[in-house]
Amino acid sequence: MPASTQNHRTHLRELGCIGIVAVTMLGIGSLWLLAPNWVDNRNPVMQPHMTEVAWDWGQFAPLPPSAEDFQIMTSGSSFSRTFSGSFKAEQVVLERWIQDSPGLNFDQGVQLESGHIRYAIEARNGFGSVELDTLDKIIYFQVSWS
Repeated sequence: MPASTQNHRTHLRELGCIGIVAVTMLGIGSLWLLAPNWVDNRNPVMQPHMTEVAWDWGQFAPLPPSAEDFQIMTSGSSFSRTFSGSFKAEQVVLERWIQDSPGLNFDQGVQLESGHIRYAIEARNGFGSVELDTLDKIIYFQVSWS
């Protein structure tokens, strides 16, 4: 076989390998862009970051030391992000947290049919709401950016 033909085949193999690597990397990158949320929700290392971002967007007071059953999840796409979650504490602690959160206006809570009280978030980076369940003593929060 002439050397030029062998060089041509070697060159085509190299290009084929580069193409396979490029397609694989593009596929992995696409998965990361399309589904970062389910990965974050199952990664305990991401929980503090998710909390930090949600607290920044919602301009929330620090989580009360007596808070129990804290949960946070994220959803959305590469073009939007939502953090939602909840925590429990005594009624007076929850009300103090709402009052101390600069992103909430305690005096503008709206009573819902469910008995919850909803507070709109005056967020600098997005929008959302906090609901106070006075019966079960739970705060539900949701902050979004899009």
